[in-house]
Amino acid sequence: MRSKAGQELRLLDVPAYRRYGAYDELHGLGLAHNASSEDGRKGAGRAFADTLKRATAKHYGQLADMRFTDFIKTKIKPKGARLRPVDCERLLGHWAARYRHETTAVALAVLMLTHSTRISETRQAKWRYFDLVGKTWHIPAVDTKTKKAHTLPLTAQVCAFLTRYRASQSAKGYDGAYLFPGLHGQPLNRTVAQLAFSALAGGEWTSHDLRKAARTAWTDLGVDYLIGELLLNHALKALDVTYIHTSAEVQKRQALERWHAWLDERGFAALHSPADIAYART
Repeated sequence: MRSKAGQELRLLDVPAYRRYGAYDELHGLGLAHNASSEDGRKGAGRAFADTLKRATAKHYGQLADMRFTDFIKTKIKPKGARLRPVDCERLLGHWAARYRHETTAVALAVLMLTHSTRISETRQAKWRYFDLVGKTWHIPAVDTKTKKAHTLPLTAQVCAFLTRYRASQSAKGYDGAYLFPGLHGQPLNRTVAQLAFSALAGGEWTSHDLRKAARTAWTDLGVDYLIGELLLNHALKALDVTYIHTSAEVQKRQALERWHAWLDERGFAALHSPADIAYART
């Protein structure tokens, strides 16, 4: 079955080391007449179970309005980046060599590096979200962290790579809706996607490190800070929202064209135009 929102990640463990676990404390629900009898407590236990069932159905398994900081008071320091822009040449060469045997994992990594997207929104991408003629990639609000629809420009290089990737899928007999298919007609689930990345990275980096590396490279390439934030689909600050009323599509496209040209110089062309590379070497 497909998991509901909030069921793939648990931030809080409920201790169950007492006699009845969570049922030792019934949180204000009325006890049965004979509170000292185990049988007499079943009525309150049933009410407690029904309350939990209704709450999880209403909130889809989430912790409602609770925040991580409600439980952890220590300030959490951001993790250091395990990838730098200088690593891109090594990565691209590695991916080009493994594309034939690990096609799905490589394609997922390529899309994330080229657009700095999150793993959740990338793994759920459908072919109909990609317009290779108009050169855009639409990510619906339901798939984004900010719950706002996001549109990214597609460069000529990425369109060529997607064409190659779809041909690889067709050759294996797949013509489904998702770029990264999982089981039972669903997209690749998060756990399987992370395992694919672990195998591809050999434990040296994570999917989020690709996003960090791309963002760092954009700064080095002179991409405007706001354009970078729009490409990342970060939630803008209140003041920015007040004064900025543009999606800056032209500037976003120019930024990605600059970025992908930079990647081409470091081996990206071997992934999106392998025939041209082979011809040039003969």
